[in-house]
Amino acid sequence: MDRCPVCRARCRDQPVCHRCKAELAPLLLIEVSAERSARRALHELAAGDIVAAARAAARACSLHNTPFFESLRTFIDSLES
Repeated sequence: MDRCPVCRARCRDQPVCHRCKAELAPLLLIEVSAERSARRALHELAAGDIVAAARAAARACSLHNTPFFESLRTFIDSLES
């Protein structure tokens, strides 16, 4: 997370925003979960399980839709067709 969603201050990957004191820990955990899902998608893809890879990539996008996660999902989806 680059910026606090409440006050837009730059984040320092701390569980509380240094400016507005918003609780950021749950959001940071969601980002970590999305990254794990993307890594799982890559592992499943390497193992040849495209269906599981697509499921993991879709989960990553649903948790935290970044350009990389979206590209990964699009690429895996193109392999399914």
